[in-house]
Amino acid sequence: YFNSNEYISDYESETASQADALSDISHTEVPPLKDPDLIAKPTSAHRSYGSSKAVLDQEQRRVHNAAVRHQLLSLDAYDRHRKLVNDYLQYYGGSWSDFKRDDTTDRRDIDVIREHGRFLWSDKDEPKNWSERLAKRYWDKLFKEYCLVDLSRFKENKFGMRWRLEKEVISGKGQFTCGNVRCTAGADARLRSWEVNFAYKERGEHRNALVKLRLCRDCSDKLNYRYKRRDVTGQKVGSEEPAPRREETTATDEPGTKRPKPGDGDQTDVWRSTTQTQFAQSSAPKTQEEEFDEYFADMLL
Repeated sequence: YFNSNEYISDYESETASQADALSDISHTEVPPLKDPDLIAKPTSAHRSYGSSKAVLDQEQRRVHNAAVRHQLLSLDAYDRHRKLVNDYLQYYGGSWSDFKRDDTTDRRDIDVIREHGRFLWSDKDEPKNWSERLAKRYWDKLFKEYCLVDLSRFKENKFGMRWRLEKEVISGKGQFTCGNVRCTAGADARLRSWEVNFAYKERGEHRNALVKLRLCRDCSDKLNYRYKRRDVTGQKVGSEEPAPRREETTATDEPGTKRPKPGDGDQTDVWRSTTQTQFAQSSAPKTQEEEFDEYFADMLL
């Protein structure tokens, strides 16, 4: 028979032995269940690394960024752009208005030409910058033989003129058809040639230019609404006086007929008849075939 009271174990605490012996134990002698030495989390000796959670978050972020970078590099430029835009709209609260570019300061070539263009460029007018060089290059490509005119404000004696473009030269606008931009009269309308002193204001300076216009009868009346312009119909471009035509002999002229001497009649009547004949010949309108022949003859010289 084994007596348990006499058994003493080296692995049994004194408190447990007393409890087995039904001895009275005070609460102060029993250690607390929540021992701070047991439940306290050990702190890292290296405080520069931060807490363990921060280290874990940093490592996860690094792995995620590497995966995202690898995914973006595997895409082409267009797909990468679409993905970034989609992520911005879905996850970052963006809107399509953020992608609309500001076009208020955009300028086209025609805007630069309108700002720096000139009606006439002289040899002294040297382009100083790129805008003026562009306007000068555009002006060099214009055809400056005849002008086109806007007669919408003819009652105020105000006209707008410009040089012709290549397509207008090919179609004959302003030379074989009426030079009014709002008129569609063709060569059968008996066009007249007018020499006009065009006075205009450019860059704060008043300038003048002598230009030639080809207008129909109605548009000619609008051009001469205030005062008569110079009619140069029948003259070549650049000539001052009309060239007298050579008189053709008719079948009624006989070799034996004699012309009257100047002394036989009134001398003033002779000079008056000669002047009136030359003026009638110079003011007679030319046909379309004659205008074409003169035009192509000047080009082939």
